[in-house]
This record gives sequence, C-alpha cells and structure tokens, in this order.
Amino acid sequence: MKTNFDRWVDALIARYKLPTPAGKQFEDEVYRFMVNDDIPVKIYGERDGCIYLHSTLGAYQDKYEGFSRELLQANDFSLKKPCLILGLDNQYNLILHARLLPADIEGAQGIASFEHFIDSSSAIKNHFNLK
Repeated sequence: MKTNFDRWVDALIARYKLPTPAGKQFEDEVYRFMVNDDIPVKIYGERDGCIYLHSTLGAYQDKYEGFSRELLQANDFSLKKPCLILGLDNQYNLILHARLLPADIEGAQGIASFEHFIDSSSAIKNHFNLK
C-alpha cells in the first residue's frame, strides 16, 4: 500500500516528467532526481512522516565580505512555506535543505512546497553563478 510520501513522489514524477525510480534506493526511502536539467534533489522520507529535501547547488570558491550577508538574506523564512536552510559543506559546496511535515505534502500544497524548493535552488544557484 502506498504511503502519502509515495503518492507525493509519484505526483512529482508526473509533474516534472522525471524518470520513474526502480524503487527506494536506500533503507530510509531516498529518491534522487535531476530537476530542470541542473538541480539535483534528494528526497528522504522518515518514519515519523517528515520529509527532507536536499540539493547540492555547486562549489562556491570566491571569498568576499558580502557572502555571509547574502547567504543570510537568501534564507527564506515564511510561516506559509517550509523553511529553507543554506549551508556550506567542507568542500565549499552550497547546500540547500528543507524539512516538510506530512501536512506540507498534501494535495496541491505538496507540489507547491516542492516547487518553492526548486525555484529557490535555481535562484540561489544562478545568483552565486554555481556550477
């Protein structure tokens, strides 16, 4: 029987015309997609129903004073949308994360939450000229 998570992933696959995965790739229900040809997305579904979105946007090598300010300004806090969190890994790859609650993936809201994540990923990737 399909869970809300599985139905949500099926809706994303249909909406974005993504290749259908052969199944869950790891124990913790991980799906990997490339959206809009340049945004890699990993989707993790936890047993408690929470969903985590993860996208590695690319390496940021330039160091300048305004970078921290711009990163903080790019963090998108909203009471209506899932919070987006930006970070850098140890190789200076800019990473975007979001945590969705089960209610965030219901119906049209689920697609809107994912689109918000993808649109934000694209905007940040383009703003910082990441490859």
